Amino acid sequence: MKCLNLSQQNSATCLLGNIATSLETENTIMDITPPTVIVGNTKMYGFNEAVNLPISLEVVGTLHIILMVEM
Repeated sequence: MKCLNLSQQNSATCLLGNIATSLETENTIMDITPPTVIVGNTKMYGFNEAVNLPISLEVVGTLHIILMVEM
């Protein structure tokens, strides 16, 4: 994975791009949206399930990636 020395937003995009590429080889379809900043209490609709995936990166800190699953 080549996601070093990037800003926090670009690191998240790079990381998810690599995950999507890996999943594609297993015939899984994944859409990636541009990073979204959510502040405060927010409700999102239109998906079946969501998973919070916190990832700690030494250079930029912790990224909270929310994977929303549509079935």
